[in-house]
Amino acid sequence: MRHSKEEILNILEQLEHKKAEELESETLDFKKWTDKSKELYKMLNEYAVCFANQNGGTLVLGVDDRVKRREKAITGCSGYNVHEMKSRIYEATDPTIAGILLIGKEDVIEEYVPSHEVTYLHMKSDIKYDKRSDYKNGLLSILEDVYQNVELYNKVTTVKIGLFHFEIKDFPEDTYREVILNAVLHRDYLNVA
Repeated sequence: MRHSKEEILNILEQLEHKKAEELESETLDFKKWTDKSKELYKMLNEYAVCFANQNGGTLVLGVDDRVKRREKAITGCSGYNVHEMKSRIYEATDPTIAGILLIGKEDVIEEYVPSHEVTYLHMKSDIKYDKRSDYKNGLLSILEDVYQNVELYNKVTTVKIGLFHFEIKDFPEDTYREVILNAVLHRDYLNVA
């Protein structure tokens, strides 16, 4: 949900008695302005993606979200170019990159996202591994293969309690899937280093 200019102005009136962070929601956030270009565009890109996943939202820049009193909370913005901001956000959140990462062929991924690589290691001890798999193909394919690799080593222990037998895996499937998804989906694919 996007907020209108009038709604934002009404919300800013409440800063006299509340901190901006108390007025934030899934579709509204306040952030202090920064003149550091790299920091600014990283923040803008993150919020663009977050709000896109929430069906829209509003980011109000130039507001310190941790102080009360309107005159202290509103810090303002300076030296910005709205057209450049829009262009940089668009370039950094190009949906074709997401599509390429999900289902792209290895040569196409290498061309558009050269930093993309996933390495799976099955650790035999703290410092030695007995299986290594390096991937540069699409994420859907990688995830399925990594899940299968984890399952190969996911021992099942049977626990007997009275008349019941319970099979318990070393690693619950929901847990390791979440960890793997977080590792590959929340990394910075724009960083080529």
